[in-house]
Amino acid sequence: MVTAGRELEEELGVAAVPDPLAGGRPFFVTVTETRGPAEGRHVDVSLWFALSGRVGQRLRPDEGEFAAVRWWTVAELRGADPDRFEPHLPRALAVLGMAR
Repeated sequence: MVTAGRELEEELGVAAVPDPLAGGRPFFVTVTETRGPAEGRHVDVSLWFALSGRVGQRLRPDEGEFAAVRWWTVAELRGADPDRFEPHLPRALAVLGMAR
């Protein structure tokens, strides 16, 4: 959780507040092969953390990391093109009880 919190603060300018239900522990783990030419691909192992935030919370993104950022509601995620997001996001939302 320490590393995830540091990254959140560095990249989005938001303090990491663990979600009480997840208790600051990863709730989900994924293993994904990256895309692109074979010589440049690798496997990403990701630990997913649930964090608490508030509607309208200001994001201060690191411009070297992001072209744009914004908050999404679960309804907006469901209605958007799934290719815009991490492929495991629907399963992560299901684990959190946020699936359809």
